[in-house]
Amino acid sequence: MFIKEINPFIEIEVLNKKVDRENILSIVGDIEIVVEAFDRAETKAMILEELLTNKNKIVISASGMAGLGSGNEIITRKVRDNFYLIGDNYSDYEEYSGIMSTRVMLCAAHQANVVLRLILGEKNER
Repeated sequence: MFIKEINPFIEIEVLNKKVDRENILSIVGDIEIVVEAFDRAETKAMILEELLTNKNKIVISASGMAGLGSGNEIITRKVRDNFYLIGDNYSDYEEYSGIMSTRVMLCAAHQANVVLRLILGEKNER
């Protein structure tokens, strides 16, 4: 695994499972911060419905990254105490000819930044 080359001390557990409503809580277990990175809108919605009702979970989700708009349009919003949403707040996959890897990367970087700020006790206001 390439990630071990970056950080040889990391622990990786690979699960080859389809995530659904019945198994999401057992998959996530006692993990406090969950980064949602699913492609399908239906799966994103299901994950959010299941995890956001659990006040012990913080969910960091991304949506609104289609098209070739400015990277400066990608923002992090704190929707509620346990939910952060990253994206441009308007783009639609169908309207903007699909997802572009550069904007996906920007959203992923925002997600990683929120995780690090939460772990370090920084305020994620906005």
